Amino acid sequence: MRTVLRLLTSALLGWATYVLSITALDARVQPPILTSLLAVVVAVSAILQFLSVVSGLLGSDRSPLAAEIESLLQDRLVHAYDQGLLGSDLTRISAHVWEVPAPYRRLIPISFRRFLRKTFSSQIQRLAWRPKLHRVASFHLRQLPPTGIEFRKGKGIVGAVLVLNESHLVQVVDFRNSGFLTALAGGERTWHDQPLSVTRNLEYWEAERLSRRYEQAMATVIQDSRSGEGIGALTLEVADGFPKQLGTVDELLSEMRALATLIGPMLAHG
Repeated sequence: MRTVLRLLTSALLGWATYVLSITALDARVQPPILTSLLAVVVAVSAILQFLSVVSGLLGSDRSPLAAEIESLLQDRLVHAYDQGLLGSDLTRISAHVWEVPAPYRRLIPISFRRFLRKTFSSQIQRLAWRPKLHRVASFHLRQLPPTGIEFRKGKGIVGAVLVLNESHLVQVVDFRNSGFLTALAGGERTWHDQPLSVTRNLEYWEAERLSRRYEQAMATVIQDSRSGEGIGALTLEVADGFPKQLGTVDELLSEMRALATLIGPMLAHG
């Protein structure tokens, strides 16, 4: 049913593109350049909606890749735990690997996406459709249901590291930080009035759910070493009672960067 709705949406956007294009040709419409730009934006949205449906058909079986990455996560995190970097209770630790969908990256190469970024203003780019990130692999000893949050580029620290695309950068969020707790206490009505450094483009219910599950989280980008493209993100989360501030453990920050570097070729070629 969801696939059918996406196809219908794509068709409607295509029709809207046609109408806007015809309107742009009408000399009575001023300024025609604005209408033309809107037509381009709608056209790109229609194409991406269609591609998001097609990507499900083009995607290969990722289960072998997921198993390989999960094995790597387990080995490296257990080793970090043995070194005393992850506290005394490994059940409080979880890690996830998120991926920009491979069919999206293949159908719309990074060179073309970079061209579009240079061509269109940041205001137009905000209207661009961004695919939902796929959770490829995870490590955890306590069984938790999915959060139901759909992360995308620019959303949460997962999406923030993709926007910045700096391999040396590890972003950390403290869900017990006074500023974050004050923003949550203000309720849903004032949530979007808070600074972006607090909300991280999350909806109120999403931020509340994450704060109930985790005490701290950290993330770093996973890059394709050949193109420099940000193709995913690695996150590590800790539950209540973790004895350290994640951002102060230099060895752990180094391990996050090293692990992301190892996973990069696996995602790029998987």
